[in-house]
Amino acid sequence: MDFTRNFMWDGIYISDSTADFHTANGTVIQDGFNGLTSLNKGYLELYSTTFRNNSVGIRILGNGTPYSSTLLDVLITSDPAAMLPPFSFNLGHTGILVDSVGYLQLGTPQVTPTITFTGLGNGILARNSDVRVVNCDFSAIRYQADTSGYHQSSGRAI
Repeated sequence: MDFTRNFMWDGIYISDSTADFHTANGTVIQDGFNGLTSLNKGYLELYSTTFRNNSVGIRILGNGTPYSSTLLDVLITSDPAAMLPPFSFNLGHTGILVDSVGYLQLGTPQVTPTITFTGLGNGILARNSDVRVVNCDFSAIRYQADTSGYHQSSGRAI
């Protein structure tokens, strides 16, 4: 989803636990406050998808129970020179933000890398969650201090 806008848009919301959201074949989601938000365990199946210049690429908000998703060949990136207002000339804040999820695995042992994070303030932030990170790449992550109780990840996750 690629819009020509002068300001960021709110993003895509999956708000029902029975909802599925699928992307493939070079899908681009960009210029959103939140590129994609999943509430209440809506299922995400993302293949060959780029999240570009969003404040938060993917936001997963749970209710304390385990969460299932498939993310393969996903790139989450930002370029400060291309960020739209109100975040002009800033990094995208976070690649994936996870809140109140009982268990979530990001990545898979079978594919390397499954998710690539680059040019962001934070790769993954998690609060009140159990997150396992497998075969993901992190580069040019520049820590942003305002994380409001989230824990950052950096380096290569195996």
